[in-house]
Amino acid sequence: MKIDPRRLEVLLAVHREGGVTGAAGRLSISASAVSQQLARLEREVGVAVIERTVSGAVLTPAGRALAAGAERIENELVELSSTLRSYADGVTGTIRVGAFPTFINAILLPYRRDLTATTPGIDVRIAEIEEPEGMTLLRSGRLDVLCLERDTNPETAPQGYTDAPVYDEPWVLITHVGNGPIASRRDLDGLTWLRQPPGSAGNHAMERITASMARPIRSPHMHYSYSTGVAMVAEGLGATVLPQLALTDVNRPEVRVTALPGLGVRRLLVRHRTRAVQSEPALAQFLDQLCTWCGRLPARVRTGPGLGHAEQRPHPGQTSP
Repeated sequence: MKIDPRRLEVLLAVHREGGVTGAAGRLSISASAVSQQLARLEREVGVAVIERTVSGAVLTPAGRALAAGAERIENELVELSSTLRSYADGVTGTIRVGAFPTFINAILLPYRRDLTATTPGIDVRIAEIEEPEGMTLLRSGRLDVLCLERDTNPETAPQGYTDAPVYDEPWVLITHVGNGPIASRRDLDGLTWLRQPPGSAGNHAMERITASMARPIRSPHMHYSYSTGVAMVAEGLGATVLPQLALTDVNRPEVRVTALPGLGVRRLLVRHRTRAVQSEPALAQFLDQLCTWCGRLPARVRTGPGLGHAEQRPHPGQTSP
């Protein structure tokens, strides 16, 4: 059996337009030409594909199966055309990205889906990795991009590297509901602060926020991941700060989220070898489109006990990438 794919286009038009006359208008041919193509298709497949009724032409079960196949072929051709356009533009390549969980979950995975649709010639490969190992891989060329998190005022990138800012998000306060509402920075003095690893963005933020307190109270407990910090707060072990993108972890009624002016922002950066952008068009396009994509992220923070109160406050840290 050999089927002329051009006749499948005619059958698909009949299916979508609900009859021969509608299909003729869609394809800009005569109704007679549509009927002729359908008759030839039926001879090719050996079964009837339409049934003529008083209300018009209706696809038979075999016709519906052919129409479904025609739709799959149509989708494949659209995808193939998009892929070929990306090759024609010369934008192809593999980008290897190292990142931490909140960057991967909130930014890289959804961005990768969009990039695959718009620039399929770029293949993005993501690895969850900590910064020290990531820098080793970046230096050796086994990573092209390393995603970083920093507190409000990040340090300068090492010589030969560029840290491109992609997103600023506010730090928010995470406390146990038993502490009561936090109305101002003066209410922070009585809190017990969970520890975060020295050198981490969260620790920098915590040290900066508590610097003006006479005797900040430190908890003996430490959290590395933001989800662990939320669990510790829910158990009443202390308070902590989280960036906006980590708020998906805050789904417990024992936890209160408070957005206070002056807590600063977590800065998300992507580090790459400076010269690589000039020699690798795929990397340049990946970075450019990532900045544009991050510029469309929501600029709001949900606050309240267990996120039960959907109070919205302005995003204090969003900048134009």
